[in-house]
Amino acid sequence: MDIAKNPNFTFPVNLTGVQAASGAGRELPSGFYEAKTIECYHRKSSTGRDMIEFKSEIISGPFSGIVRTFRVNVPTSAEDGVRHYWRATLESHGYGAAQIDAGQITITAELFIGRNCFLKYVAGDKAAGVWDETNAISPNDWQKGKAADVAAQTAIQGATQAVQGGTMSAMPAQTTGMGGGLGSPQNGTPAPVSGNALLQSLGAPQG
Repeated sequence: MDIAKNPNFTFPVNLTGVQAASGAGRELPSGFYEAKTIECYHRKSSTGRDMIEFKSEIISGPFSGIVRTFRVNVPTSAEDGVRHYWRATLESHGYGAAQIDAGQITITAELFIGRNCFLKYVAGDKAAGVWDETNAISPNDWQKGKAADVAAQTAIQGATQAVQGGTMSAMPAQTTGMGGGLGSPQNGTPAPVSGNALLQSLGAPQG
């Protein structure tokens, strides 16, 4: 019998005083998060395209422990625009220009698993059929986005206090964080992300 699918299991547990789970997980608000990649594997999209799926766990702040998934398509040509996403993913995981621009490099799971990374998360709207969106971004973009979010939140809190104190008649419109698409071309031409350099080019310890 396949032990992994054995229906004849038994184990002891004491549930006295334990509150039943509601079935709803913790919701993650849109924002910028520090995380660690815990899984990385190949899979096929619904159209049959090769992609790499990442599972990353948030490691700081009140939402530590929440896991989010994102995927990056495997380039199909030397000019495939998805290379910009791969550059962002590598920079997100702590690799620098000297390593990334080392010519053709081999992308493997070992380059990412166990390494810290930076995520931009945009919450979806299930009622409207809008999916959540998670992307790995460079440390520089993460810092800019985080700073913009903190400044916006500070402005909102100050305006709220002013309204409550009767010194303002209305709150200003909320500012937004970092704009622009995560797939936008970056300065310069990224190096191809395929080949056989493996960890020799990208295996430097993360600072």
